[in-house]
Amino acid sequence: MLSILLTVLLMACVPMNNNDFWREIRFDVKPEEQSVKALHHVGDSIIFLIGAKAIAPTNWDLKTDRPFFRISTDGGKSWKEKTDFDCNSLNEILFFNDIVIIIDGWINHEYHRDGSLYSDIAHKYYKFYIAENKWEELKITDERISGLSEIISSEIYIAGNKQRDESQPYFYLVTRDGGKNWIEHSLPFHMWDHFYEKCVQGNKLWGIRFKYIEGKTTQHLLVSINLDTWEVIDEIPLGTLHDYTDEKGKSRRANTHEITKIVAQDETLYLLGKDETKNMGHIWKMNVNDKKIEVQENFELTKDQSPIELFIHKDKFIVVYMDMTNFIPTYILLYKKFNEKSWHKENFPYFTDASCISFNNGVLMGIAEGNKIYYREF
Repeated sequence: MLSILLTVLLMACVPMNNNDFWREIRFDVKPEEQSVKALHHVGDSIIFLIGAKAIAPTNWDLKTDRPFFRISTDGGKSWKEKTDFDCNSLNEILFFNDIVIIIDGWINHEYHRDGSLYSDIAHKYYKFYIAENKWEELKITDERISGLSEIISSEIYIAGNKQRDESQPYFYLVTRDGGKNWIEHSLPFHMWDHFYEKCVQGNKLWGIRFKYIEGKTTQHLLVSINLDTWEVIDEIPLGTLHDYTDEKGKSRRANTHEITKIVAQDETLYLLGKDETKNMGHIWKMNVNDKKIEVQENFELTKDQSPIELFIHKDKFIVVYMDMTNFIPTYILLYKKFNEKSWHKENFPYFTDASCISFNNGVLMGIAEGNKIYYREF
């Protein structure tokens, strides 16, 4: 299957200069008029691009922007476009398989309050059925909900509440029928806690909780929630939080386990993150049965570098980290086999947005220079 994808892609690409690993697919988008926000690829030769289109070149304004969606079914040789969405921008591909894709869009929402005009951003969700070439809107009518937190399958979604109060500090809505019916579940978290959903493993939702105690956040925990009963099952301490004053006299906090991504494989969780007290990147691993967290891999970082993506494919770890040394972010790729001692390192070719990186079936893709897709096989 992968070999078929690569064969098709090679017909629509040219080799990258000075790098035999990367290949290039060109598509006819003008970066000054259309902004690609995300891409994914599925199966043998299907590629999706989503984003926003300005009403005039370089005139970007969420009030007037229009969305676009492009699909190629021949590995990038030709594209079909759809723009008639009821929103201003398509921003994220939340879920995909070879049957359905779920997309997050934004719409500019204006309202009056106390005689003044305000505006904010509201989410719009869409489901695209590939074989039927059919679209439908996924509606969440509860105004307390800020958006989808986790998509477990094409039918099971979790929507999170981000505007909490003391009467109901944390709750989620869950649907198991593709959004037709929703059931509310509460969690016993403090209203000032912060909980970041990271992954689903079996019937557990795993995430990072910053626990609020006695007027400040003092605990940092790896937490699991049973998706059948919505009880908190595990609360595992994650390192320490260090408060300090920087060279400019500003109060700062350094985290020994700043987790950015969790990947579940069978009964093991792999946690990608950074020890901010030592500027060291780590992949920690934890068996979900014995709950012991230990370092699996290390890699050096600077204070301006942060790991953002972890992919595990066959016998390889693949890490993407962002470098903000020169203000404009650049992206670096690290990869190694499980049994190798050293990392292989290479720069991403002209990538400018971490949200435009896709990994599926051993192929890593990314948008570069606004109108090119670079990809390589692992």
